[in-house]
Amino acid sequence: MKTTKRISIAVCLLTCELAMLVLAGCSDRDENEPGSEGAQAETMVELETDLPSIYKENPIPRRKPGEPFLVPQGTKLLSRGVKVTSSDMEPIIGELEMITDGNEEAQGYDGSFVELAPGLQWVQLDLGKPHALHAILVWHGYGPYDGFFPGEYALYRHVCQDVVVQVSNDPAFKKDVKTVFNNDQDNSSGLGHGKDDIYVETSEGRWINPEGVEGRYVRLYSREYNRVWRSLVDGSGGTGYCEWNRYIEVEVYGK
Repeated sequence: MKTTKRISIAVCLLTCELAMLVLAGCSDRDENEPGSEGAQAETMVELETDLPSIYKENPIPRRKPGEPFLVPQGTKLLSRGVKVTSSDMEPIIGELEMITDGNEEAQGYDGSFVELAPGLQWVQLDLGKPHALHAILVWHGYGPYDGFFPGEYALYRHVCQDVVVQVSNDPAFKKDVKTVFNNDQDNSSGLGHGKDDIYVETSEGRWINPEGVEGRYVRLYSREYNRVWRSLVDGSGGTGYCEWNRYIEVEVYGK
């Protein structure tokens, strides 16, 4: 009887010691460890980037005032000077490396942009290694531009549709493909029906949130564009269609 009682007491003492060790381990847990009660959300800051000088003269932001574009702290520009390839390796105007040269200015036909052949085309950026992506900025085209006729000076706005942006670790984009933007609402490009809005581009460009999608390659598809214009001489205006695919600059931010 006494032996049984001693064993029971020993078992109780051992159980208490194990419980204390477990509690001590919990108290030593890193407060920032994922899943812990003390874990803190990643600090978010407003994305900082240079905008073309014309933006200061004619600001028409794509984002509502008071709603900054937030990215995790430590996000940096990844695309400056990276290798650019394309479905059209011999552009009609410009050179592919101009797409990542840091020049978002497009004040006229001065060689500040790249123009690809008609039809569905794409440009692709190689970031060198996989990154978590938090912002993609693209400039297709904005005004003012010098017109085609002597003395004509007009403000052009590009209506961007059939724009698709994808991310992958496969340079051929045959597998592991993630679509982060698609406004091809009728699937005319064959890449899926898009739900993003068709937009009129301004000097601020288009800001896309990839929401941390990881990948090494960023591919941007386009398929012609419409444009609206207004004369800065007499105020007249109209609409038109352009079959070319234009790019001024693409910027990719991540960690």
